[in-house]
Amino acid sequence: MIKNTPSILYKFRHFDAHGHHLSLITQSNLWFANAKSFNDPFDTAFEYNFDRRDTDLAVEWARSAVMRHESHLSPELREMRIRELVDKIRTDPEFCQKMKMESVNFNQNAFGICSLCATNINLLAWAHYSQDHTGFCVGLSVASLNSISLSMVPKKVLLDLHKVNYCDIYPSPNFFESMIHLEDTRHISDVIETKSTDWDYEKEWRLVFWDHVNEGLQIGHESIKEVILGCRISHDNRKAILDACRQYVPHAKVLQAIKKDRQFGLEFRSISK
Repeated sequence: MIKNTPSILYKFRHFDAHGHHLSLITQSNLWFANAKSFNDPFDTAFEYNFDRRDTDLAVEWARSAVMRHESHLSPELREMRIRELVDKIRTDPEFCQKMKMESVNFNQNAFGICSLCATNINLLAWAHYSQDHTGFCVGLSVASLNSISLSMVPKKVLLDLHKVNYCDIYPSPNFFESMIHLEDTRHISDVIETKSTDWDYEKEWRLVFWDHVNEGLQIGHESIKEVILGCRISHDNRKAILDACRQYVPHAKVLQAIKKDRQFGLEFRSISK
C-alpha cells in the first residue's frame, strides 16, 4: 500500500441521460476509461524523447527490439534489420514522429483509469464532476479495493492504486532507455501519475486496471462506505439515491451536503434512510 493512503477515496457522479449514474450503487460497478476521453489533453499523453539517437544507445534499442519481435530471423537478417532501424531512427524525422504517436497510443490503450478523490469537501470537484453540485459522491473503502487487487494476482490481472503528483515539469522519458528496460516500469508510472499543478485541487488517486480499457468492474457493495448528496440535488434524484441506498447499500452512511453559513464550504448532515 502507498504510504499515507486515505482510508476512503471518493467518486463524484452526476445524473446522466443514459442512467449509468446509479450503477456504482446498484451494481457496485466502477468504470475504467481510456485517458483519451478525459478533459485534460495532456493526461497520459506524454511523448518520449529521442535524445542520444546518435549514440550506441540507439543500437542497443534496435537490437533489443529485433530480438524481442523478430528473433525467428536468421542472424544475418537480424543484423540487417538492426541496421535498418538505426538508420531510420537517426535520419528519418517522420519515423521518429510515428514512433512517438504509436508509443502514446500504446500506453493509453494499455490501461483503464478510474479517477478518485482524496477529499469530499472540494467545491471545484463538486462543481466539475457532480454537475454543479446536483449529483452525488460515493466513498469507497481503500481496504476493500486493496483486497480486490490482491484477489486478482493469481489470475495475473493487475489492478493497482496510484497517487497523482502535480508539478510544472513535463515528463519526457527517454525512448531508448524505456524500451530497452521494459521491466523498469517507472516511466509508465510517471506517465500515469503526473499532472499539471493546475489540477492540484483534485487531490486525485487513480485506480488503474491494466489491459482493461473502457470496461466496468464490480467491486462489491461492501466497498461502498458513504454516499453524499450534492447541495443542489433535485427532489426526484434525491429520492432515487435514497431508494437505491436502502436496497443495495443499507450499511453505508448517507449524508446531505449543505452550504455552510457565511463561509465558502460544505457541511454534511446525516440522512435517515
